[in-house]
Amino acid sequence: MLPARSPLVVAGMHRSGTSLAASLLAAAGVEMGPAIPADDGNVSGYLEDREFLALNREILASATGTGVGHRDWGWVESEVLDTSRLAEFVPAAGCLVGSRQGAGGRWGFKDPRSTLLLDFWDGVCDEARYLLVYRYPWDVADSMQRIPADLFRRNPSWAYRIWSFYNERLLQFARRNRERCLLVCVDAAIRQPELFGSMLRDRLGVRLETQLFEETLDPARFRTVEGSDPLIGLVSEVFPECVTLLRELDEAADLGASGLWAVTAEARRPETPTPVDLSVVIPCFNDGPLLIEAVASFARCAPPASEAIVVDDGSDDPETLEILNILARVGYRVVRQPNRGLSAARNRGFEDAAGRYVVPLDADNRLVPGFLETAIGVLDESPELGVVHGDWREFGDRNGYCEIGDFDLRRMTEGGNYIDACAVIREAAWR
Repeated sequence: MLPARSPLVVAGMHRSGTSLAASLLAAAGVEMGPAIPADDGNVSGYLEDREFLALNREILASATGTGVGHRDWGWVESEVLDTSRLAEFVPAAGCLVGSRQGAGGRWGFKDPRSTLLLDFWDGVCDEARYLLVYRYPWDVADSMQRIPADLFRRNPSWAYRIWSFYNERLLQFARRNRERCLLVCVDAAIRQPELFGSMLRDRLGVRLETQLFEETLDPARFRTVEGSDPLIGLVSEVFPECVTLLRELDEAADLGASGLWAVTAEARRPETPTPVDLSVVIPCFNDGPLLIEAVASFARCAPPASEAIVVDDGSDDPETLEILNILARVGYRVVRQPNRGLSAARNRGFEDAAGRYVVPLDADNRLVPGFLETAIGVLDESPELGVVHGDWREFGDRNGYCEIGDFDLRRMTEGGNYIDACAVIREAAWR
């Protein structure tokens, strides 16, 4: 057993399972300090020690460069982090660590911001041990879109850049301090709780029963995309540096995710089938990083006799233009026009559609498995019907399931459109 004065430090990128890791340590009897309460961004609570969080914020505010970004997480687009400013915070950090050591018993702290300050805290904490966790970049990006913060929805590519910024430092620290670190992919730990528990015991001296793991884990909080899902292939095309870094993390990890995910040719769209049953039209105006999620949902959900038409409605954002070029390169059909607005972009795509049925899919929306097949079946069986719509799930500012109910013409004409545009429409009805 490690001495009581040796802290257990939990670190990793935000939205990557650090709260789960801290919860597990707390369940095993490690004192994790006074925690930040739950809020809309994390309904289960954060397990972040309030005093360590406050000091980390003060340090990063001093060390982070100026410019556009999210300075609370220590990141700006220039990715400047001035470590020469850290020495002035050593006395305050030493006092904080001393107060925790004086309480006795096993103790630790968790704050994702510590990932950028691991060398700083290692210099303050005697004989510290580290539980370092990481998660797939595409899952982190999805989770960040669910944070009720407009900042990340306006800048969706930041999720991938910040993921790399944090995990590069996580990997470097783990490589330099292997004997005191346990580097774990949270997705692999969830799949293999007994193996993870034995690693906690052998490397960190923490005894965690499998039952405690199962009681602490909330599977709904860890939506994941694995295997050879089309999104993984598209991310590898658009953000190749993230996939390279993920491979390096898996190779260095004590419990990595090698074999759980793969980049395959599924990112490349096959030739359009003949005949085409369904045409999905995806308008895009400067929504590039979100667009790859929409396209991946099409590739994941669409029946075989389907085509996707991406309509570039005069985008002028360089990142979006690059992503549109990548989609065209891997085989997706991209139609370009001057900016004419959403309705005109949809109509432009429909004019080129070869399918018996057409579907408008906004670039910031995603298809749910099963919807398209069900809707096509209804239209095939009922030629008198022109449109099939469904309920939807929200993410972002609002989260939840929206039940639409039966079609009500008066409600629509008097109260506004209450049906999402993403409906399966008989092509003849559209015309």
